[in-house]
Amino acid sequence: MNVTDVANAPVPQSVLDALKRYDTPTICNAMEIVAPERRLYGFTVRPLVCPFPDLPPIVGYARTATIRAAQTPHLQGAASRGVCLVFLQVLTANGWRSAAAAG
Repeated sequence: MNVTDVANAPVPQSVLDALKRYDTPTICNAMEIVAPERRLYGFTVRPLVCPFPDLPPIVGYARTATIRAAQTPHLQGAASRGVCLVFLQVLTANGWRSAAAAG
């Protein structure tokens, strides 16, 4: 799928623009009302923490990945997240762009 080709995007830009007006919990609560069979599907007991709360909401397409370590990490918690964020900053500084950023 080429998300830079707006004519062939799976979701119209007008829908993406409308979604920008709402935060994630609001969208999730609405989904529980219109699709109650999805309640508790994919539910997490850990808090969702935004690493950049001062940035405005964004909506778009994203590339996702599962990252697995060959060895048990030596860092835990905030230290581990910090290393991950630095890694992503290095990727971005070297020209890597996510699908959301490329669109």
